[in-house]
Amino acid sequence: MLQFQSLVKPKEQRISDRMRLELCHSSRTNGKRMIDAATIMPSHVALRSMDYFSVPVEGRLLIRSLVWLIEKLLQLVFVGGGIFSFAFFMRLQPALKRRYDYLQMRVLKNEITQSEASIEIAQQILAAMAYGVPIVGGCGLAGLAAHRLGQFRRDHSAKRLIETVRARAVTTKGRMPKYVLYLRTFSSTNKYVRNKPTDLSRGLIPALPSEHTELEREIQKSLSGEGKLVALGKPGEHVGGGRMLSTETTWQDDVVLLLKFANWIVCVPSSEAGILWETQLLFDDQLLLPKTLFLMPPSENYLWKKNHRLLSLVHTPAIPETSSSKSWENMRACLLASNIMMPPYRETGCLFYMTSKSTVTLIEDLGSRFDANWNAVLKEAKSLRATLA
Repeated sequence: MLQFQSLVKPKEQRISDRMRLELCHSSRTNGKRMIDAATIMPSHVALRSMDYFSVPVEGRLLIRSLVWLIEKLLQLVFVGGGIFSFAFFMRLQPALKRRYDYLQMRVLKNEITQSEASIEIAQQILAAMAYGVPIVGGCGLAGLAAHRLGQFRRDHSAKRLIETVRARAVTTKGRMPKYVLYLRTFSSTNKYVRNKPTDLSRGLIPALPSEHTELEREIQKSLSGEGKLVALGKPGEHVGGGRMLSTETTWQDDVVLLLKFANWIVCVPSSEAGILWETQLLFDDQLLLPKTLFLMPPSENYLWKKNHRLLSLVHTPAIPETSSSKSWENMRACLLASNIMMPPYRETGCLFYMTSKSTVTLIEDLGSRFDANWNAVLKEAKSLRATLA
């Protein structure tokens, strides 16, 4: 069994690997230098931790408890306000109809004129809107605030997680936290989004989207039973997995450390130098590949067609040069130099599992709404992982 120290290459060798991958990437872009020394590292590494982490441990616990309590209260406000708003607007139309009938009766009795009746109905409608719209808006803001507070908790939980992993990797005392490490390019944040219709819009108005689903949030939800989803990045940049800050000099060591103790790894390969280095690291160690799920992202053109089903019948946008398909093929060419054979690109995207540098033993379509059978994939991957152990 390989020791942890064997995973950490000497600094000179890591720099050499990065330079080779950078040159490979540059050669795949018609000789243009697409990456410089500043962009080989993640874009967030120059950032520093928030003042929250300078607070004593007891103070952090109190802050987390208060944030959790406020988040739950906001969720209750969101749900309760939504129910109240639904009941209010369901009763609004019958009430206005009764008022209209009453005013028409007064008009017939010559008690008021038709213009006076119309003015009163308009006033009733404006009063109802002035009462209902702030409630609906407040519920929406409460739901958004609850989402952001939930992400705040996940980000700081990720910060505590990496501190715990660092400490226990040295002392070998205590249990390691259970987590899923998410490896991706930072440009993919909020890039893969699908409009997800409800039963009502699916049955009555097929072109009407009612909610959005984002790839990272689907990964987080589908793998929640395997541990917390965490990734390197800037806290608060996205609602999804917990984000952990790193530095220019330590981010590679942090990745190696997190890879070693992760319960599962989800990797979205790309042609960018940082993720190329991480992908190659997965294949260089016999302990990492068995616990890795690879994810091929769908193309931008495919997502656009699915999100604009009626408009796509008469118009198809041009696929940009930096599309997922082009990036995937560049990545395949770069990794082929290390005898790593990734599967060809699929427009719809997919999940796949590899048992060696050239063997794909499991592949599953990602689904038009990222609704792949994650449970079946994970179950099969666990079975294959057990045979490789």
